[in-house]
Amino acid sequence: LFTEEETMHILSYVPDPRMPEPVIVGGKKFYHGRSIFSSILPEGLNVKFRSKLCSGAKDRCEYEDAPEDKDVLIIDGTMNTGTIDEAAIGPFSGIIIDKIFRKFGPAEGANFIDRMTRLAVGFISSRGFSTGIADYDIPENAVSQISEISAEVVQKINKVIESYNQGLLESMPGRSLEETLEMEILGLTGQVRDESGKIASAYLGLNNPSVIMARSGARAKMLNISEVAGMVGQQSVRGGRINRGYSGRTLPHFQKGDV
Repeated sequence: LFTEEETMHILSYVPDPRMPEPVIVGGKKFYHGRSIFSSILPEGLNVKFRSKLCSGAKDRCEYEDAPEDKDVLIIDGTMNTGTIDEAAIGPFSGIIIDKIFRKFGPAEGANFIDRMTRLAVGFISSRGFSTGIADYDIPENAVSQISEISAEVVQKINKVIESYNQGLLESMPGRSLEETLEMEILGLTGQVRDESGKIASAYLGLNNPSVIMARSGARAKMLNISEVAGMVGQQSVRGGRINRGYSGRTLPHFQKGDV
């Protein structure tokens, strides 16, 4: 919820906004984010769709308290439920922008984009939005879990290499033994990267600015965040190792000849 002072500050950036209805808490006026966003929506707009943030939710969106908030519901220009993200206002898939353009015309569509931008600037100037290294910190027990699964995968990789050296490794259909070895190693390193990412992501909640950016479609992906917080894993180009730039190794962090 936003205080009355915050709401007036945010709306001061928008020309002729529709004043939202307040919520009275403890005798004071507060305003929901949906009500503030509704102030720039044209009357007569009706639309319902699934938000990107909650696209994987079966029953409820974990970002909000109400079970129905996985769906964006706008009735007569008033947003009742949901979360505004890439699905609503994205450059190529923005459903709200598309609906306004089709129903009210290009001029109203351009006006909405302008007002929405001003509203966003007002919010940033009031609440701010930033990210830093601290947003990727995970507890020691999570680091220990990642170290454990990493050690297990290293052992598995060493067994695959030993099997290859002893001539016991069976080649995959259409692959040479060397290619099979690479595919086996790539599969194992990809596995530990995904598992470490799940561990790291479990400790980065939806109040984390970086997670908000990734889940809403604003910037980056959860994979990038999990790599920073957990483990980068083996890098591959077109399904194989990086084959240009270094002699006998793919990156400067490894010893030459280290598989």
